[in-house]
Amino acid sequence: MSKDIYNPCSSRLIEGMLDPLVGHLKNFLSESFFIENERWLGKTGNIFAIIAAFAFLVIGLRFAIKEDSFNMFLMGIGVFLGVILVQYVAIKFVTPTLTGIQNAQTAISDNSVLSIIALLIFLSGLAALIGGIYMAIKSDEFQLFLMGIGIFFSTLYASCLYLNPSLINIVIVESSTPAGDALGIVSSVIKVLARSIVIVYGSWVTIGTIDLVFTTVSTFKDTGDYALAKIIGTVPLITAGLTSPISTFFIFTFAMLSIEWTSEILGINRRLEAIARLFRNSSQNAVQKQ
Repeated sequence: MSKDIYNPCSSRLIEGMLDPLVGHLKNFLSESFFIENERWLGKTGNIFAIIAAFAFLVIGLRFAIKEDSFNMFLMGIGVFLGVILVQYVAIKFVTPTLTGIQNAQTAISDNSVLSIIALLIFLSGLAALIGGIYMAIKSDEFQLFLMGIGIFFSTLYASCLYLNPSLINIVIVESSTPAGDALGIVSSVIKVLARSIVIVYGSWVTIGTIDLVFTTVSTFKDTGDYALAKIIGTVPLITAGLTSPISTFFIFTFAMLSIEWTSEILGINRRLEAIARLFRNSSQNAVQKQ
């Protein structure tokens, strides 16, 4: 907040309790923390995507032998090749997305807004983790535990981006207008989504592949539709992780296009208001001279 603005609602008690929490969170979720984990998860995602591809090949061979169906083996080969192809396309979409973030700078007037958003996201992720563990224990479903972990880490890295706005090319400009702040907040959501593509790709593919392998092993003695249905249930997370860089690129590109249009419209309105003020001042001066 600007030093020139006095906040009548300021509370030493509340801010004294929560400001240190935000400070510790920012120290832990540093810029280097995000970059290092981004690189690690990118490599991990690539490795587990290949593992998933071979797992589908083995699953196809398993069902081909147990069900005496050569089509299942061919399906396994098709899925294997499909995973490799989608992984290749996804990797290629990462660079233009990150480049787009670098080339699209936005501003916001107060860093505390971003800090509060980061805190709320972190707390929601923590609640999801605790809820996932509780539901997994109660229902004896391993997938719920993995889901809780996935949501927690996704929100953790999103919080990190809000605490380090330079990672998403957001600058603090105290002279930013309310309309500019609105665009800055909206663009921050889009940019966090876009900058998280490697995190989402790596974590979702890794968790989904672990679930796939775990489910395949646990249903190894089962045959028929039950085992196949359990295995298919692990596919959506892997698919979402693999395709996230592709879908995110298009979402980011067209969302930022809409923001640019809105910014241009607001810019035109500001220029028209400036011209109107200049005209009114000129008219008033002319009347005074008469």
